[in-house]
Amino acid sequence: MTRAEILMFLRTKADALGLRDWTIELSDMPADPEHEADIDFDEHKRTAVLRVCSGFSDLTLTEQRGLLVHELAHLVLDPIDAVIDQACEAMRSAEARKMLRTAYDAANERVAWALARAVVGI
Repeated sequence: MTRAEILMFLRTKADALGLRDWTIELSDMPADPEHEADIDFDEHKRTAVLRVCSGFSDLTLTEQRGLLVHELAHLVLDPIDAVIDQACEAMRSAEARKMLRTAYDAANERVAWALARAVVGI
């Protein structure tokens, strides 16, 4: 996918996921080496910057689309993340906070991939 195609795909899928009021940009910087893609965002400003790995162009079109939608799914799931943060703050036990955060993060990734598969048709 070209940069223009990626941006068009992101906008189309963001709109479909209810993110019409978000500004989503594609960074020129690659994602962290341990990730194929990542997204930084500001919920209050409704802005996001997505980064893809340096080998993104070597992936199949379906893999590329899946990664892009997976990252958009994190924006959709963010309100739940805020609730988890509040619950963690209310917990006295550091061990319980860590267990809740770890369990939530794993579930968040599974749901983000499930959304990506459904939207892209993987």
